[in-house]
Amino acid sequence: MAKLIAYVKFVFISTFLCLLTVVGKALQILFPTLAKKLLLKMGHRITMAQNPRFVYEDWVPTFFSLSYLKAVLRKAWRRLQDEAHVGKRAPNTTVIDLQGRKCHVLDFVKGGRPLVLSFGSCT
Repeated sequence: MAKLIAYVKFVFISTFLCLLTVVGKALQILFPTLAKKLLLKMGHRITMAQNPRFVYEDWVPTFFSLSYLKAVLRKAWRRLQDEAHVGKRAPNTTVIDLQGRKCHVLDFVKGGRPLVLSFGSCT
């Protein structure tokens, strides 16, 4: 049942992202000034536009493109596969070790010993 819910969730997210991309691209084509204003306003909310190296003209052409949509959908699919469900196997999520190498959570399992993950923040 949990997998079915996850797939339905992915279909909903995919449909929403496709619609958002189509509307965004139409807005860029039909009303470029309004699109720029809205995207910059969104960028200020997430501090993206406060980066001194941020150049609107470099970034915007990729925002509502097919490659952007593919990347976002790929990321959404991976995140969906990383969801944990009560009573099911833990997801083998990609993590970065202390030396900066990419590995998976289950790479740290040694023998039959349980693996304890502690999540927290140092800030």
